[in-house]
Amino acid sequence: MARQLLRQLFELDGQTALATGASSAQGRHFAGARVALAARRTDKLGAAVAEIAAAGGVSPCCASNAGLKRLTRALARERARFDIRVNSLAPGYIATELNRAFLASEAGASLRMRIPTRRFGLRGDLDAALRLLAGPGGSYINGAGIVVDGSHSCNSL
Repeated sequence: MARQLLRQLFELDGQTALATGASSAQGRHFAGARVALAARRTDKLGAAVAEIAAAGGVSPCCASNAGLKRLTRALARERARFDIRVNSLAPGYIATELNRAFLASEAGASLRMRIPTRRFGLRGDLDAALRLLAGPGGSYINGAGIVVDGSHSCNSL
């Protein structure tokens, strides 16, 4: 009975999810959902990192993250009347093919120690949050952002 209720609340059959960062394998596997992928080509990532560094470090990244938070809320408000929900996931360091070598390095080990859970996320760690936001169990959730980062963003508290 409980399993059936959970399935009803969190299944994604017939839903569509937009997954950005797909070149790093995030979001490709959400069962039951149609998934639209958006990604930079991996051969372009080096240039993107150099561009961010040349522009002054992480401030462009911070500005884009803040912009995405506001965009999520604005789109949620504008699209609600069409029965379209807009929510976002803010993943922490998720181990993918793209970053696996770095995460296994000494620098990656140092980074891992700054994450309170002392581990990097796995691609399946995003599943429950996505199912909540996109499935029928989250039908009244709109304009929300869920952080899935092993409490890394709370580290300065």
